[in-house]
Amino acid sequence: NVDTKNCVISISIIRQHISLVSINDQQNASMPEGEYRFRIVDNDLISVGSYPIEISMNYIEVGHNYIDAAWTGYGIANWERRGTLYENWYIHHNVFTKIASGWPSSVIQSRGGLKNLQFVNNTIHLEGPPVGIYAPYGPNVSQDITIANNIFLRTNLHDPYTEPAEDWLIYPRTNEGIHRIENVAITDNIFHGFPQKLSTYISGLTQSGNQTVDPQLNLTGEAPFPFYEPKEGSIANILRAGARYYENNGITGVDSIPEDPELILDPGMLDLPIRINAGGEAFV
Repeated sequence: NVDTKNCVISISIIRQHISLVSINDQQNASMPEGEYRFRIVDNDLISVGSYPIEISMNYIEVGHNYIDAAWTGYGIANWERRGTLYENWYIHHNVFTKIASGWPSSVIQSRGGLKNLQFVNNTIHLEGPPVGIYAPYGPNVSQDITIANNIFLRTNLHDPYTEPAEDWLIYPRTNEGIHRIENVAITDNIFHGFPQKLSTYISGLTQSGNQTVDPQLNLTGEAPFPFYEPKEGSIANILRAGARYYENNGITGVDSIPEDPELILDPGMLDLPIRINAGGEAFV
């Protein structure tokens, strides 16, 4: 029942899962723009018998992480059973890989749905069973979903006898009632080997600037880098601002960063591929 504000989980190697769940009504109160109750940033997360991240809170940032579900489940799960529509999730600049298990698997699974989900600048590597990127369910209405400037890359064919038999961008789960989705923007993404299948329960859909070209990532060497770095001349661009993540985002209270040679997560290292739109403007 603690009222959390601007708490940070960062610069960590985690081999289990992070669970952020609250029943405190204060957690539903609004926050000033740009502030979050929890920030999960610059971490190396590999699931061990579970999903990497579980969240049932408002105002969450998940950014600059390597998120390996290790074939155990979802990338980010929300198991809310009260029909709560959680709000203001900012999911950006992450690598999601080895999403599998369950029916259907999904990068973001949400019982009850979300409002104001910003899913931007992520790299999603699929090499297992079919998945849905966003899979809300239960009789509710998700609102204001933005999926922009991501790289969706499938590098193998999945089992055609698996249900669902195809990947979905937004999967229409109906096992607990119809879940509708209002105001969806899908823009400037790369979908390579990944279909742009959508739930039929969407209203207010905007799609533009999406491509199916090969992003030409290395896909060799150690993950996350250099495995997920673009090859020279790739359409995917890496921007290295040089400044630490904390300085870029105005986070205070972090006096020093440990210089541990075993810790591969140097702040700024996870500035993952940032696409450039047709007008030459970088998405940050």
